[in-house]
Amino acid sequence: MTVDWANIDVDDYECLVVPGGRLPELLVTKEEVVALVAKFAAKGKVVGSIDQGHLVLAAAGLLKGKRCMGRVPMRVISNLTGAVGVEPEGAVTDGKLVTAASWPDLAEFIAHLMDLLGITVSF
Repeated sequence: MTVDWANIDVDDYECLVVPGGRLPELLVTKEEVVALVAKFAAKGKVVGSIDQGHLVLAAAGLLKGKRCMGRVPMRVISNLTGAVGVEPEGAVTDGKLVTAASWPDLAEFIAHLMDLLGITVSF
């Protein structure tokens, strides 16, 4: 993606997904990224995160009081930021927040996002 962080208009998007993997370890150090995630949530947009993407959600203050899926490392981080009901696998929706524990939970994660966004698929 080639974009100037300062020029992103949140109103142009319906959803933001923070990926898992190693990238969030770098993204969480960028104030403009954390601020953008917080802005999406403040506008009532759907925000999703998988695994280590929870680091960015935590930095943006989005996990307090929310149910959040995560394996051991992210469960610890989530609990420290005030998340509740953290589970070791799967995906969960809490308000406009969707979290998944890890990549094997991607299908369930996408199903939760589709439900919140009102997307239906029929064959």
